[in-house]
Amino acid sequence: MDFTDFTASQDDAGRRLDRIIKTVSNGRIPDAHSAIRKNLIRLNGKKTSADTKVSCGDKITVASFLLKAPQQNTRQQTPLQKNNAGYPAVNTIFKNEHLQIVYKDAGINVQPGSGGGTSLAEAFLKEYKASGVQKSLSFKPGPLHRLDRGTSGMIAFPVSSEGARWFSEGIKTHLIKKIYIGIVEGQISRSELWTDYIECDETTNGKAFHTVTAASEKKGSTSKEAVTSVIPLAYGTAGNTKVTLVQFNIQTGRKHQIRAQSSLHGHPLYGDSAYKSRTNGRFFLHAAALVFPKDNPLGLPQIIKADPPAEFNDFMHSALINWDRQLII
Repeated sequence: MDFTDFTASQDDAGRRLDRIIKTVSNGRIPDAHSAIRKNLIRLNGKKTSADTKVSCGDKITVASFLLKAPQQNTRQQTPLQKNNAGYPAVNTIFKNEHLQIVYKDAGINVQPGSGGGTSLAEAFLKEYKASGVQKSLSFKPGPLHRLDRGTSGMIAFPVSSEGARWFSEGIKTHLIKKIYIGIVEGQISRSELWTDYIECDETTNGKAFHTVTAASEKKGSTSKEAVTSVIPLAYGTAGNTKVTLVQFNIQTGRKHQIRAQSSLHGHPLYGDSAYKSRTNGRFFLHAAALVFPKDNPLGLPQIIKADPPAEFNDFMHSALINWDRQLII
């Protein structure tokens, strides 16, 4: 019987053998416990158990026929996916040995969706594997935070397990600040702090996506606090509608947080009809900056910025929004 060898790296140290097998096999070994029990998967040439913790330098040996089995639980392709074999471009803004900041265009899914098409996460993983720099058996890089399909701007991917752990903890503890800019209906005359509650529901508004419900008071056990700092940057007029270019500093990361809270406070994103905009079109929301602690352990600069896309700039020009391109940090 033929076997294939894998060597565990430092990033794999301390992880269970069965979980590493799940990653290296790309879902082709759904029952790793059984394969390990039958001695089809060995650790350092010996029979072992599924919950064994792997150490750096350990040799994992897998029966080759297991790695050639069809993938399990794969997402069914739609006709759109079959016709669109290309992946979104992975446009890198910043990269070091721990983190890669990528620019996402509006209209691109971060994660695979039911509507077909390829996602930025799939494109990133494909490029990561093709680069040949993969050092860990169990490390599979994915987006570290969410960004709606209609939102443009920066999204972070890990390049190491250390980068993934530190960034995720930084978001959780608010050491990392996420700054967005967006265009809302009406005029916001001064800075405000919006503290509300968001609850996901099954409302679809007749569309193929779900919205969320925002309220000023906690409505139920599933409601989660949403906190957003709002800073007006410039003003303009789109048709007969006064608009404000706003900087949003989000302190929590709820689904559709900016969109839902803006609507609740009477200033929906211009064009965001799913959240009560009077204009039915595309909305303009852009992840403009990430702010990191000084002298952070990943060697990241204190601030990384991304300019808004051409469509955003064109709209600001047509609405006579005169912005000096400065953010309030």
